[in-house]
Amino acid sequence: MLALHLPFLMADPDGLMAWHSRGAYTDEGLYTAQIRNYINSGHFDINQMDGFAKAPLLSLFLLPFLFLFGTHIWVARLAILLFSLLTTQQLIKRHFAGLTGYWAWGIIGLQYLVFNYSHFAMAEMLGASCIVWAGILYAKYTKTLALKHALLSALWLFLAFGCKTNYAFCLVILPICIISLIIRNWISNHKNIAKKLIQALAGTIGLHTLAMLVVYLAVYLPNKAVYTKILQQDVAVKFENSIAKMLDRAVINIAQILSEGILFALIIVLSVGLGILFFNKIIKKAPLAKQPLMQFCAVWFLVELHKIVVQSLPSRYLVSTFLCLSILLALSCQLLYKQNAKITAWALAGIIILINGTYWVKAYNARTFQIETLNNYLAATADSKRTMLGTWAPTACWDSRNIALPVWDGYFNDTGFMEKHQ
Repeated sequence: MLALHLPFLMADPDGLMAWHSRGAYTDEGLYTAQIRNYINSGHFDINQMDGFAKAPLLSLFLLPFLFLFGTHIWVARLAILLFSLLTTQQLIKRHFAGLTGYWAWGIIGLQYLVFNYSHFAMAEMLGASCIVWAGILYAKYTKTLALKHALLSALWLFLAFGCKTNYAFCLVILPICIISLIIRNWISNHKNIAKKLIQALAGTIGLHTLAMLVVYLAVYLPNKAVYTKILQQDVAVKFENSIAKMLDRAVINIAQILSEGILFALIIVLSVGLGILFFNKIIKKAPLAKQPLMQFCAVWFLVELHKIVVQSLPSRYLVSTFLCLSILLALSCQLLYKQNAKITAWALAGIIILINGTYWVKAYNARTFQIETLNNYLAATADSKRTMLGTWAPTACWDSRNIALPVWDGYFNDTGFMEKHQ
């Protein structure tokens, strides 16, 4: 899988990811610019732009790699890629066996959005990987009922939120999962287990509350002005202001998703797979309810559904959604295989791997290297002591080591910027 990523490590983002937003092209630069500016100048300023404020753990994760190996795009991309692959490897090692493990690599690792964003220096795959780690630990908790595993799962979800603030939705996944277990065990008269689950629920909520309090006191209050500006600019305009408009927006967003062949195919194959799986469960009384990772992913997906009413739904917002769906599909194929529906499992896995592989070939053949060319040009010609300004500036200055700042009207660096930075 690492070898399949290497041809894309210096390539521009694939054009199919461009709907609604140029984020796949500019955001690698924008969200890493502050930490690169810090390494190159020795000075950190949270007020330069919104990157660190919105994705602090991305910057902190990349800091040692960029410091040790230089502020190059391949360094940042490789750091994210290795963490993503490690996460997928651990997921497959712990929850898939034999042949189904190879299927899982093809279904999860090769899924179009997951594959492409895994080798970008962006927060989306880093945060989504943290959610996967939370799922792994939740599944372990259901077997051991050890409080530490529930708390570690909750911690990973909070880390996902720290990778990018719009991952705040993931904080409700674990409490919902535990509440469903409490209800099931209480109804089944397993009240001792239910009491342990209630302790884990209280611990999870307590940990998240404590972590939020620390962030509020240590991060938000000292930088209240910049966070207020970001909330007014981003959050206030993210959702429509009426139910009717939200429903209209949902229709538009769903149509957009279904118009993208690679995403539509995964949804159809998953729907067929789950339908057959539940049919087998009814006939053969297979223990589907005892699949904690599948339960976790089902709740994860339900929580993801809030995105369909977002005013603008660029491809990067859907990375965690389709990682979740890919894991569900891989788990469904494995369960069908275990329930002796082997031909069906082979067919579903084969179809989605074939589709994923086809899009890999398309992306490989469509590669361009304009961002690399631009970086090489500026590294060879630009005075490294000069400040670069503009939305594309941080993307263009990986190798030139210039201080790079975006200029956004009514937001950041929009007044007197030419005079201030000469």
